[in-house]
Amino acid sequence: MNDYLLSLILGIVEGLTEFLPVSSTAHLRITEALLHISLSDGYWKMYTIVIQLGAILCLPIYFRSRIAKFISTFPSGENGDKTILTHPLSLTMIAFVVTAGPAFLLTKIIGKHLEDLHIMGLALLIGGVVMWLVDALNAKSEAAGPGAPNSRIHTWKMEAMSLGQAIWIGACQILSAVFPGTSRSMSTIAGGQLAGMSRAAALERGPAHPGRLGGRGAGGSDDRCRRSRPRCERQCPPGRGVRVRKTRLRRMGQQHPGR
Repeated sequence: MNDYLLSLILGIVEGLTEFLPVSSTAHLRITEALLHISLSDGYWKMYTIVIQLGAILCLPIYFRSRIAKFISTFPSGENGDKTILTHPLSLTMIAFVVTAGPAFLLTKIIGKHLEDLHIMGLALLIGGVVMWLVDALNAKSEAAGPGAPNSRIHTWKMEAMSLGQAIWIGACQILSAVFPGTSRSMSTIAGGQLAGMSRAAALERGPAHPGRLGGRGAGGSDDRCRRSRPRCERQCPPGRGVRVRKTRLRRMGQQHPGR
């Protein structure tokens, strides 16, 4: 299939799934597999990451007024009732650190399962069931609204999120790093709802999480061939041996095929 047509199809898939509580990365990888694109191909791995930058970079534009308000009211908050630890900007960064630390330590595990379509499909199914169950659990409280007695929800706005809720949401986001196919938005929304946030408050929390910027390429495997030229020609699949350490080539005094 023509690369331009492939790019158009993948762009549509990315645009339809990025702002839904499903994994856009998993949908891209599954679509690539259906279109017979090698999931181990370095170019298409890079493409899968880069194509998502459009959706990520539009967030600061869409939320520019809100971001400006958070910055201008830091650290006391809009109503003067926040501290440097409880301001929404601080809570966002705390949640990010809670997510990024373990994800970095688990890089090898993440890389091992990054291309596993079975894990992606299972994660998508489990994520859908989890969201449905959590939504059903909070349905009565959502319908009753703020101030209702015995409500499971006690945080109706993102600005009212507590330090404990931020840490919990950051911990939930680790799942999306370790298990490919687990949506970051789903983890944030479901985790927030379980922590006593309304669906709307948890949904607002999702785009604000810097974890959307990190982890896109986390665990990406290294495709470079480190074999000698004869071994590479015998053992490497077509196209995989193109990227070789220049130092090794110079030491061997050989020109790698494909260069």
